[in-house]
Order: sequence, then structure tokens, then C-alpha cells
Amino acid sequence: MVVPHHGSKTSSTDKFIAAVRLGYAVFTVGYRNRFGHPKQEVVQRYADSGSTLLRSDEDGAILIEMNTQGLQVERYRKTHRRIDALASTLRESSIGKLYIFIVDRMHEYWKTVHHLTCVAK
Repeated sequence: MVVPHHGSKTSSTDKFIAAVRLGYAVFTVGYRNRFGHPKQEVVQRYADSGSTLLRSDEDGAILIEMNTQGLQVERYRKTHRRIDALASTLRESSIGKLYIFIVDRMHEYWKTVHHLTCVAK
């Protein structure tokens, strides 16, 4: 369920949460929004109910697919990590070292091409 009013202080009560018995609680909130949503006490209410918490400010896009097997949830920031995050997890393996070498060489190439383009102008 999408949490009412972005998880504001008065958006839900313990009775409401108990009545709907959620599997997933989706907080649609902007990163560092000026209203401070979701409120921590509201997040805690849903966590205490046993709901799996999903937050657009932390998880990015949240994709939920319903099919005959049930729900499948994808948190975009977990499935589409940036290259630097992947490189740091691979750093110790031989494949990771090769990957980092290639990325470093591509970066050096780009800097050289960019420099030559700027000088030519």
C-alpha cells in the first residue's frame, strides 16, 4: 500500500495499520523534502506492524509487479548501482581488478580526447 500523505504525522494510526495488515508500505517522498516526510514515528509504526518498508527517497523508483506467483518488488537503486559502487565491491577479485583497469583506461582516454578537443577549438 502507498502510505497516506507521504507518511505525515497524522496520516495513519496504529488501528488503521492493524486493520489493513500490510505486506509492503511504500513511502513516496522526495529526497530531503522540506516537510520532513516521512515522519520517524510513522515509519516506526509501519515497521512495528511487520511491513516491509519501501521509500522512494532511499530506494529510487520502486517497481512492483503482480503475477500468479505473487508480488515482485524491485528497488531501482539496488538493481542499478553506479559504476563506482560496483567497482568498490569488485576491487579485491581478479575480475574486479581487470574491470577497474579498463574503467581507469577509458577515463584517461576520455580526458585526453576532451583536452585535445578543447585545445583544437
